[in-house]
Amino acid sequence: MPPIADLLAIKVELLRQKDETAAQLSSINESMEKVDHDILEAMSAAGMTKDGAKVAEHGLTVTRRTKWRAKYDPEKWADIFKWAAENGKEYLIHRRLSDAKVMELVDEGVQLPDGLTTEAFPSLDFRRSAT
Repeated sequence: MPPIADLLAIKVELLRQKDETAAQLSSINESMEKVDHDILEAMSAAGMTKDGAKVAEHGLTVTRRTKWRAKYDPEKWADIFKWAAENGKEYLIHRRLSDAKVMELVDEGVQLPDGLTTEAFPSLDFRRSAT
């Protein structure tokens, strides 16, 4: 077995590589978000605004989707928080409002409190062709 000093040197190098890779991944993710935004704008400019609109190029198919998320009035946050607690729905609120849980309530027909609604937003689904 190598000496502890050598093992720590290896660990430091692996941590450096991990940090470098994380920074690269973060940069790539930022670039991908910008490209996704630009694709949405380009599809809208081309009149491709309906849910299910598709375009395929370079072995990649993109489908425009309408998704839903929770939306709340910050001035009503205390009321929303109180409503969740009083109605046994505290699971909706973590450090932020849980979109999925709010959407479940909407699907169940639960009336949301004043200040809490939902909003539609455009999203993209990608599928790569097998190469």
